[in-house]
Amino acid sequence: SVILVAFVVFFFLRTARATVIPLVTIPISLIGAFAIMLALGFSINTLTLLAMVLAIGLVVDDAIVMLENIFRHIEEGKKPIEAALIGAKEITFAVLAMTITLATVYAPISFMEGRTGRLFTEFALTLAGAVIVSGFVALTLTPMMCSRLLRKKEKHNAFYRFSENTLSALTEGYRRTLGRALRLRFFVLLVALGVAAAGGILFTLIPSELAPTEDRGTIVAIVSAPEGASIDYTDRYVREVEALVGKVPEVDRIFAVVGFPQVSNARTFIRMVDWENRHRKQQAITSELMPQMRNIPGVMAFPTNPPSLGQRAGSKPVQMVILSTSSYADIDGWAQQIIDKVSGYPGLSALESDLKLNKPQLKVDVNRDKAADLGIDAATLGRTMETMLGGRQVTRFKREEKQYDVMLQVAGVDRQNPDDITNIYVRSGAGEMIPMSNLVTVRESVAPRELNHFNKLRAVTITGNVNDGFALGEALDYLEAAAKDVIPATAHIDYNGVSREFKQSSASLYVTILLALGFIY
Repeated sequence: SVILVAFVVFFFLRTARATVIPLVTIPISLIGAFAIMLALGFSINTLTLLAMVLAIGLVVDDAIVMLENIFRHIEEGKKPIEAALIGAKEITFAVLAMTITLATVYAPISFMEGRTGRLFTEFALTLAGAVIVSGFVALTLTPMMCSRLLRKKEKHNAFYRFSENTLSALTEGYRRTLGRALRLRFFVLLVALGVAAAGGILFTLIPSELAPTEDRGTIVAIVSAPEGASIDYTDRYVREVEALVGKVPEVDRIFAVVGFPQVSNARTFIRMVDWENRHRKQQAITSELMPQMRNIPGVMAFPTNPPSLGQRAGSKPVQMVILSTSSYADIDGWAQQIIDKVSGYPGLSALESDLKLNKPQLKVDVNRDKAADLGIDAATLGRTMETMLGGRQVTRFKREEKQYDVMLQVAGVDRQNPDDITNIYVRSGAGEMIPMSNLVTVRESVAPRELNHFNKLRAVTITGNVNDGFALGEALDYLEAAAKDVIPATAHIDYNGVSREFKQSSASLYVTILLALGFIY
């Protein structure tokens, strides 16, 4: 960056003496920016280095403006010291305006909220600090160096004469164009307003998202089995997913976690070969696997691309929350209507609700009178079922310097059906073994897996993936429009995860633009 800036500055100033003056501003401004970073507790990272790269091109501006004005007075016959005093005095206010304008354009970024604000605060303040230091240098060091280094030359080489004629012609052409523009002020104003309006229209037309999906070489496959499925059931279908993914030539290795976060869920992490060894992007492979995983019967499986800004790898980008004080059954009904309404939209896939009201459960009713007659209390019955069905560590033993846990549990073949509960025996107060079929009645029913709240209200979250070729903003707008047609006035919409970050960043962006305009004014 420094070499490129030096080349451009020399090309236009055409003297080594003049080129040195603005270039000195670069290391001083960067050192000042590093001092500001140290004071604010920032580190040297990708974003602060990006600010440094941009600063290298910006910090020379003030010095060049100052140098050019002083050199103009030298060419008019003034002595270098006199030219430096007069030239610096003439444009001090202009240099201040330039410096503060550049700094205030970037400073409002530090007011942005959410993950975007945390990411770019260091970038904005580092760049603004470097610009402020460069303005101070332009008002102090630059005039002094101009008074010592600049000289008026009577004779110039061929390159200087050629470039001077070219720049003079450019200046004259600009002067004529500016004159015509000033004579057509109303027309120029209309063109300016038209360009501004076109910018606003294009801003609304271009798809928007939190961050573009990158080819990070990793795909996450999410598997959801029916509620109440065992870990063996889930594992069996995860192995089908592994076999399907293993046929993709770009896949290097697979790592599956079965039973996470619930027993009926799984996450499969698919790692691609190195970017140099494949011709297809990760997004194309994900699009190819999507319909194949959907066709696996018995589970809902789909691949997803991990988010780009550090969110959970298994989280879906679309997360719309419906909040209400109504019953969970009503909220679940609204969520299912919304999912059915947008199921034909090509930009969304793998839509589901986190509210599961159909988790199977067994209700065990105890005949307390009969149990009391036999000297058996309900706690004993519960502990017996917990031990026989769920397992309990009863002791440990050592063998060949290794320690083993002893687990007490009924064999798997004897705890597969609800009726198996009644085949368990429990000891009575008299020491007799009594079958539990004489003491309990088992009924099958369903219940919610969990009852979620959001902002202290009953809530259900609709999650989904954004298909390739669509942006997150488009998908959320479509889903929100469908939701507003379904939910009543007693409910409202909010967002979570990546969707919430996107909404917060979008809202704070408008505030940032207004702050920048206000500060510049």
